[in-house]
Amino acid sequence: MESQIFEPVGEYVATVVAVHGFGGSVQQNWVKTGWVKTLTQAGFRVWAVTLPLHSVEDDAEVEPGEMPKDINIMVQHLNSEIYQLAQPVVGLGFSLGGRLIWELATDASSPLAAATIIGMGAHNHLDIAAHELVSSDPAPGHDERLFDQVLAHTRVPRPALLTFARALSNPLTSFQARVPVLLLHGEHDALAAGAQQLVDATLAAGYSARLEVVAGRDHISVLTSGKARATARDFLRQELTSTLEVEVKSQHGLR
Repeated sequence: MESQIFEPVGEYVATVVAVHGFGGSVQQNWVKTGWVKTLTQAGFRVWAVTLPLHSVEDDAEVEPGEMPKDINIMVQHLNSEIYQLAQPVVGLGFSLGGRLIWELATDASSPLAAATIIGMGAHNHLDIAAHELVSSDPAPGHDERLFDQVLAHTRVPRPALLTFARALSNPLTSFQARVPVLLLHGEHDALAAGAQQLVDATLAAGYSARLEVVAGRDHISVLTSGKARATARDFLRQELTSTLEVEVKSQHGLR
């Protein structure tokens, strides 16, 4: 997967692996919305990952070999890359990018110290996205279309999005994160339905989790919320500090 690095301003704190959403891009989801600025000014190095097929710039047909056959392959790749960094890493994901970060966070040996996940609920809706890419009607069992807003903002050609959506419609592997997580979504975000289920399941497993709902925002506009950015920044710094304190005490035999 392609990626970009944005260096921190001032003293380095940790690396944030940031994965954008379905139909989005690093520039659209993280740079233009102010997330990169907020995080780099707080001392984070932002490692922004581009999803497969999302850098396609024309309507040329996508070769089957260009797309991972399973979302877990992408997760394993990210996991390997993070371990090679050999430094503190926290996760940030939006929508489908949040799904990738979530899968990393549910691993018992997760490489993440904490994660913030935006605009993601308890269900993978890519099967609905695939339907809406080829039909003007809502998906079976739904009264309204869920991806019109996403498709209206994307610059990724529809053939590429369709290939992507059809390949990665796996359900969530687990509802329980194994690292501290903040789930955050807009008040009017239908795609984030069930986020509280993930929080409750994680808390029941003995891990830290909370949900923040941003008033008046939807699936897309939540990214431009200064409150959302500040909440995520503060959460990641706080949890990172707590994790490092535990590691130091462990190294010195303290409790």
